[in-house]
Amino acid sequence: MPKVSVIIPTYNQSRMVQQAIESVLRQTHNDLEILVVNDGSTDDTEEVIKKIKDDRVKYFYKKNGGGASARNYAFDRISGEFAAFLDHDDLWRENHLKEMLGALNSNPEYGIAYCQYENHSPDGKTSTGVAESRYFSGAITKHYYGKMPDILPSTTVFRSDVLRGFYHDESAENAGDIELFLRMSAKIKFLFVPSNTVIRRLTVGSMTYNSNDIIFYTVLNILERFYYVFGGDKVVPERLAMKKLGRLCRGIARKHLKLHQRKAALYFLNKAIEYCPFNLKYYKDTVRALLISKKTDTMPNWQTPKTLPPYIIANGRIYKGN
Repeated sequence: MPKVSVIIPTYNQSRMVQQAIESVLRQTHNDLEILVVNDGSTDDTEEVIKKIKDDRVKYFYKKNGGGASARNYAFDRISGEFAAFLDHDDLWRENHLKEMLGALNSNPEYGIAYCQYENHSPDGKTSTGVAESRYFSGAITKHYYGKMPDILPSTTVFRSDVLRGFYHDESAENAGDIELFLRMSAKIKFLFVPSNTVIRRLTVGSMTYNSNDIIFYTVLNILERFYYVFGGDKVVPERLAMKKLGRLCRGIARKHLKLHQRKAALYFLNKAIEYCPFNLKYYKDTVRALLISKKTDTMPNWQTPKTLPPYIIANGRIYKGN
């Protein structure tokens, strides 16, 4: 039985996933297996992976369903004492697993460890991740309703037993990692390891390089559902939750205001006021939105975004939120 099961989901990035796999095979801690899940790629991903002659690499193919479904597929195939995520467009430095396992072994009360990362953009520029004020240890649930923790999946290493019963919600695909870590945070203590052993390669067209409004809608839905449906109200102070939800709604509304999208802006400002009825800034923005003529609304047919269901969808099945 390997010490660590490394999960790498991939789709149509044969060169990048090859490099990701090689970064795992170079680890100073080499007692591991790599579960590579090909999420229905149409390029030469299968051919490239099968050319890697190392028994630790285990290849799986499934129909395309998104990164969350690919990770869920691998969850049921973990055999290691520990499990780790690595996205196909990220890399590990050689000491990553050694440092993360050392931290968990020294702190048995923690179920998950995560670290910092370095961004590498297509133009060759590099930068560190966010400020350390976004990294927390312990029971971190309440921080999701303040300065949201910056936990990149590729930086995480878990004790495998903490994953039992947890799956990515495939209906929250574009923010599935946030949704999963939020639910887990209510049950398991997180350990921040202040080392920089992960390289996040930003690619043109990727969610990590080109953010869009959809992810903000999804994050809002995730926080709302967790608080009202999955028992978040028992661990997050109401005042903190309402402030966060109100600010998120206002932030989305202001994006629509800049684009002169009256209908959309008013919808989110009304939600912001429901959460924080005494915040005068929200009323001032509402006046700005009302001053936009319906005739000049650049998105008059805007539709209310779908909300997440009151349950988790994974592997074609429905699960109650943990």
